[in-house]
Amino acid sequence: MLISGCSSNQPKSHVFELEIINQTLHGEASILQVYQHDTVSMVVKSDQDIKFHLHGYDIEGMAKKGDPLTLEFVADATGRFPFTIHEEDKGDGDHEEHGDHEEHGEHQLGSLEVLP
Repeated sequence: MLISGCSSNQPKSHVFELEIINQTLHGEASILQVYQHDTVSMVVKSDQDIKFHLHGYDIEGMAKKGDPLTLEFVADATGRFPFTIHEEDKGDGDHEEHGDHEEHGEHQLGSLEVLP
């Protein structure tokens, strides 16, 4: 028999502080785990200007050096959703639409796992 340590099914609030140094996640685990209907805040701090993207929820925003990005949402959809960063476009004009993400400066940092 498996006994859960949490007896309440009430939604909770989670704040994840994501520190990105040299395009690598530091401090926080790479898999962030919450439950469906929880409120999630992701505070993204970066040592360079990057676009942060939570796939599946299609939430993105710019984190600028010295100016953290805060994304807040209710985790309605269940599953595992990767979060990535995109380097700020340098304007060389030679980019295709979302083809091979790694080639175009997109790097996966981790995933948000939303449990039912």
